[in-house]
Amino acid sequence: MRIKESVNCTFANGVSVPICRSQVHVLPNFAITVYSSQDKTRPTNVMILNSCRDHLSYYTALSRSSTAEGTVIIQGFNPSKITCGAYGSLRQEFRELELMDEITQLKFCDKLPLSINDHVRNALIRQYQMLKGESYVPKIVPDQLKWSKTDPMNILKVQTDTPWQLIEKLKEKLTKYTPASGTVALDNTNLLKRKADDDQISSPKNKRPKTKLDVEIQNENPVGLIWDSNNYSCAYDSVFTVLGDIWVYDPTMWSREFGLTSSFASKLALGFQKVSAKEKNLEDIRNIVRKFLNRKDPAAFPYGTSGVDISDLLLYIFASKGIGKILYNCMNCGASTTSAIKVTTLFTISVKKYPSIIRGAIYYGGAHFVSRIISPTGEVWYHDGIETKRQSFREGHLIDFSEESLIYRGNKVCVSVIYAV
Repeated sequence: MRIKESVNCTFANGVSVPICRSQVHVLPNFAITVYSSQDKTRPTNVMILNSCRDHLSYYTALSRSSTAEGTVIIQGFNPSKITCGAYGSLRQEFRELELMDEITQLKFCDKLPLSINDHVRNALIRQYQMLKGESYVPKIVPDQLKWSKTDPMNILKVQTDTPWQLIEKLKEKLTKYTPASGTVALDNTNLLKRKADDDQISSPKNKRPKTKLDVEIQNENPVGLIWDSNNYSCAYDSVFTVLGDIWVYDPTMWSREFGLTSSFASKLALGFQKVSAKEKNLEDIRNIVRKFLNRKDPAAFPYGTSGVDISDLLLYIFASKGIGKILYNCMNCGASTTSAIKVTTLFTISVKKYPSIIRGAIYYGGAHFVSRIISPTGEVWYHDGIETKRQSFREGHLIDFSEESLIYRGNKVCVSVIYAV
């Protein structure tokens, strides 16, 4: 709505001049691209179509509107993008789909000739064209897509598909784990199978546990936490997802070990027990532990969108001792600066009679934390509370990862590693 407002301007000499100002009141809003707007429905849909590259972008932008009355087009637009016809490759795709529609209909009605029997699309269409002739056009084809002598649809060329074969990747039977700092990986290539002696170290449980933190997930994926968009929780989600997958392998042992680690880890283990008993969900437990951390140190663990220093979280959860920060000295000017990340003595959960192996890695980038979860057998899973939510997705086996690929995950860099048994 255009608003008019009149004011009187008085100069130093006493002369007064009336001025009328006309203005459209505009409220702050946000803009998204056509690509990002997909799957969204907007009651009031404001668009700038001049920025759309083709008719596909026009369709996406316009189809976001729930009503015609709520559709607002700012500036003009180029009609030729939606009236000049589809470009060649798109027309060819639509024409091939029309032939596939007829082939499918005939197959459903048991009227398709036996000579049309290939198992891939290109060869199937070519067989039908050879049977019907190059000029054949199904009756159901719209006028805009029909082909003729002046605008032909040539018989498709023969394409030879690459033959399928199953490839079994043989993995070296070496240690599957990255050893903890200060330890040496055992060479198990020459060890013979034998019964356990009194001096041998028994292995912890490494089969996929029966205990689950989410009954709705029936596969073997580690269960993750869903990000809180009101009170940013990615630091908690990344760490607690790793700790939850450690806990499920032996709830009795880890509940005891968590209790000996810190009061916050003890509350986390108690929460995992309630989640397993279907009394709480993972987000409830995260919020309970977060509440206690906030009471302990409101500045380090704020609510809202401020975020959390991952080193502070690890310090409180693992009760590690902070020994300072990194000091950088410039070789040229002599100036010094202190890092924002604290140096700590230990971020390892361990049981004395078992050797530690890597069980998780925390990555940071773009003001967001994500995690990789690594099972005792070396399976690597990825979790992002925003992207994957409750699920985790398998990325492969630990022995398939190079050192570089473990340090980085996309545009994020590894900032913490958690070892356990």
